[in-house]
Amino acid sequence: MVWPFSGKKAKSGFEKMQERDQMLKDIQKDARDGNSLGLYSRLNNLVSAGFLEDSVSWQVLGGVVDILAQPQPREGLAVVIWLLPRAEAEETKRAIADKAFSLIEKTKSTDPQVIATAAMTCLVITTAMPAGSDGEKKARALWHQSVDKLAKTGSGVNFAFAAASNAILSRESNSPLKAEALKKWEEIVVGLAKENKPAALAEAARVAAGYTNFGMDALPFRQKAIQILYGLPR
Repeated sequence: MVWPFSGKKAKSGFEKMQERDQMLKDIQKDARDGNSLGLYSRLNNLVSAGFLEDSVSWQVLGGVVDILAQPQPREGLAVVIWLLPRAEAEETKRAIADKAFSLIEKTKSTDPQVIATAAMTCLVITTAMPAGSDGEKKARALWHQSVDKLAKTGSGVNFAFAAASNAILSRESNSPLKAEALKKWEEIVVGLAKENKPAALAEAARVAAGYTNFGMDALPFRQKAIQILYGLPR
C-alpha cells in the first residue's frame, strides 16, 4: 500500500515566522557589511518564499534601504528598483514607493548618477502603480524634477537624455509619462542647441539613427528626432 501523503511535514505558522525573521536578519547583516551579492541572493529567497508581502518584512526592508542609502543613495534606490516589480499587493507597492519618495526628496546629491538613478526609480514606480493614482502622479512629478536637474548641468545632460529615452521607450507602461518624456527630450535638445548646437545635433542624430530594434515602439521618437535634426539651423 502506498501512503497517499507526503512525508514532508508542512511548516507551522510559527516556523514560517522564524524562517522569515532569519532571512530578514541575514539581509540586514549583508546590508551593513556591504555584501551586495549576498544581499540580492537573500532578497530573491525572501521573495521566492512569499515573504515580501508580509508587513513585517517591509518594515525591515525599509530600514535596509536606509542603511544602504547612508553612504550611497544609489544603493538604496537600487533595492527599490529591484523590489518593486516583484511586489504584488498594492499595499506593498505603496510602501516601497513611499520609501523611495522619502529617499529621493531627502537626497541633496548633485552627482548625475544619483539623480539619474532617482529618475529610473520614478519610472519604475509609474509602471508599478495604477495610472492616475497619487503614487503614479508623484512619481511623474519627481521624474520631471530629476531630469530637469540633470539637464541643467553639462555633465548631466547625457544622463537626462538617457532618462528620457528610457521613459519614452518603456514597453511596460501606458503611463502619460511616455508622452511627457518625449516632450521633455525635445525641450532639452532645443534648449541645448542654444548653447551647444553640435551636441544637440549629435543627440538628435543618435536617436534618428538608433533604436531600430524597438520597431514601431520607437517610431514616434525617431520621427521627432529627424524633425529636430532638420529643423535646427546649421
